[in-house]
Amino acid sequence: MTDTTQRSLDLVQFVAEAAWSKKARGIVAFDVRKTVFYTDTMVICSGTSDRHVRAISEHIEAAAGEAGLPLPSSEGRTHGRWVLMDFGEVTVHVFHELLREVYDLERLFGDAPRITISLKVDPSDDGWDF
Repeated sequence: MTDTTQRSLDLVQFVAEAAWSKKARGIVAFDVRKTVFYTDTMVICSGTSDRHVRAISEHIEAAAGEAGLPLPSSEGRTHGRWVLMDFGEVTVHVFHELLREVYDLERLFGDAPRITISLKVDPSDDGWDF
C-alpha cells in the first residue's frame, strides 16, 4: 500500500501484533481514506467474550503506552461488546465476535483496499481456529 503513510502502516502492524498477542481473531486492516474523513486506516478484530474483548483493547492501549505512543481515545470497554480505539490515523474496532457479525464492517468497507498484516503464527498454538 504505497499511498498510505509509513507511519500509519507501522501503527497498523503494531496494533495487529498487540491484538494477536492476546489471541484476537480475524484481524484485518483497510485503507479507508477514500471512504471516511476521520481516519486513514482501520483495524478490525474480535474476541470470544466480553472479557476477551476488554483484554485485547487494554493490551493494545498498554503496549502503545510502553512504546511511547499517544494513548488512544476509546469507548465501549465497560461493556466489552465493541471497543472503539482512536489513534488518529488508525481507528481500531475490537468486537465481540457475535456483534462483529451483526455490524459486518468488512462488508461496509469492502471496497477499501486491504492492508497486508504480517503476524507470526506459533505452530504449537493449536487451541484457536483462525
